[in-house]
Amino acid sequence: MRIPVPAFTWRRVPLETCFALFATAAHHASSMASPGKRLLKSPAAGAAVSAGVGAYIRLVAATSRRDFIGREHADGLLRSDKGFILAFWHARLLMGPVIRRETDRPVAMLISAHRDGAMIAAAVKGFGIGMIRGSAADPKKPEKDKSGAAAVAAMAGALKAGVIVGMTPDGPRGPAEIAKP
Repeated sequence: MRIPVPAFTWRRVPLETCFALFATAAHHASSMASPGKRLLKSPAAGAAVSAGVGAYIRLVAATSRRDFIGREHADGLLRSDKGFILAFWHARLLMGPVIRRETDRPVAMLISAHRDGAMIAAAVKGFGIGMIRGSAADPKKPEKDKSGAAAVAAMAGALKAGVIVGMTPDGPRGPAEIAKP
């Protein structure tokens, strides 16, 4: 059986058209997700990654030694019934759930409204930590609502109710260990 081969007709086109077509094709190719990225975006993969991260947190917390520098300042807060903000650097985000070992009080974490934040939220949910979802607005995209105002309102309500609210002041985009305004 012979498979028909399509015939192409060549013609001259202006050089600008070639560049425009190439740029459009390059943009289209770069916007297509690779099979690996599509897999990671699937709900099943997100659940698997979240379960793995939760297991990793438990393993590290159970097998590592922790030194609490300034513990004398934290003890008074942990024993009180007042809410407070517990800030830690983004690089130490995975150890945030360890605070549950230190207190019987309710704890909530401010977690990004982004898809990556959903995986983190699922990972720490098993530690009995409440979620406050929201992200800071991007000054380059002021029209995009990332629910930051709603998150601030939820944090204020949680603090009034005596909840310990964990957050990372440096954020995922860096620079690392420098608080954002």
